[in-house]
Amino acid sequence: MSYDESKYLEEIADELSKTHHYKKEIVTRWINRYGFKRVEAILKSLKTPTKWKNYRVNRLKDDSWKVKEFFTSENWEAEVHSILKDLVFVTVKGPFKIEKEERCKAVFADKFAAESVFVGADLFAPGVLKADKVRKNDEVIVMNKRCFLVAKGMAEMDGKEMIIKPAMERKGVAVRTMSSVYKSPSIRNTPLYKEGIVYAQSLPAALAVYNLAPEKGDIIVDLCAAPGGKTTQVAELTEGKCRVIAVEKKPRRMKKLKENLERMGVHNLVTTYLEDARYFTQKFNVKADKVIVDPSCTGFGIRPSLYKETTLRDVEGISKYSCQLIRAGSKLLKKGGRLLYSTCTLEPEENELVVDYAVKNLGLKLEEQSFFFGVEGESLENIDFNPSLVQRFYPDIHPYPGFFIAVFKH
Repeated sequence: MSYDESKYLEEIADELSKTHHYKKEIVTRWINRYGFKRVEAILKSLKTPTKWKNYRVNRLKDDSWKVKEFFTSENWEAEVHSILKDLVFVTVKGPFKIEKEERCKAVFADKFAAESVFVGADLFAPGVLKADKVRKNDEVIVMNKRCFLVAKGMAEMDGKEMIIKPAMERKGVAVRTMSSVYKSPSIRNTPLYKEGIVYAQSLPAALAVYNLAPEKGDIIVDLCAAPGGKTTQVAELTEGKCRVIAVEKKPRRMKKLKENLERMGVHNLVTTYLEDARYFTQKFNVKADKVIVDPSCTGFGIRPSLYKETTLRDVEGISKYSCQLIRAGSKLLKKGGRLLYSTCTLEPEENELVVDYAVKNLGLKLEEQSFFFGVEGESLENIDFNPSLVQRFYPDIHPYPGFFIAVFKH
């Protein structure tokens, strides 16, 4: 690359980084991998929600057609997936223009709370960062810390009450959302949610478990179980006739996992362990028919993501962590057992290179996936597997989050 070309690349990366609030080093490597035009499309798509809000219907409690009827009765466009019949797709509405009025005071929300409010959720007190001079019943605007306006709503408590306690001790709705940039169903106060009839889950995440193909009588270990999407799904797909072991190392995430197991009605089918999954095999003598490794990742496929502070150093660290987890998962497998590896990121270090590590070092062989709705993996130098055996979803190509799926056999 000539000096002029290098300088042009740096200028383009700098511009995209500032416009979309992603680290310049990440944008630069994406441009090198995908080209400028496509990276611009990826960054734009990451700042918008998916076309549909997807709900997995709990087959132990209800059926998809009744859930679809509920949404259509509430004036939402809804469809049951033509192949994966447990999934109901509800069309997300928007974008809508939210006007900032001078008289409106601002409530600032953390990254994840703001991104939920962006698509119509209420703002709960744990997500509030700042609410100066806000009084209960004030009409307010909700912004993220970069002053991006996501919604307008009504304060349900005084600003001081929103932030007086540490975030983990706060409870209740801080701002009731009245208008947001996008709108998707809010179901937390409906029987669908409270009775565990549905679980909000993207198509790629649900597809990953379908490709694992859990069966009745299986022993299944989920090494990164919280908040419980895949744990509850394997219990439901086997009609409650499998043994599920769910491992989670963080107490707050374990609490959320247990709440979802209870809500979905599968808590009696799942044994939970508050442990670091990397060392689980050193403490417990378990042999599994199926293992799920869905590690915490850099999340470069999550939508909407209004900004991202993740660095290249984070990518490298998580890649090493993921290799440790997949090694632990391989030790749990019975001969002939199957392991699912999945992430919600675009980075090869967390995807193809982890797969390559498993193939070269752990005695695992990739299997063809029965359900293939994405595109094949990225071709990289010195990898020892066929990229067509792994599955990717890209936010600029697919109406879903960015996602990666690999299935191995021992």
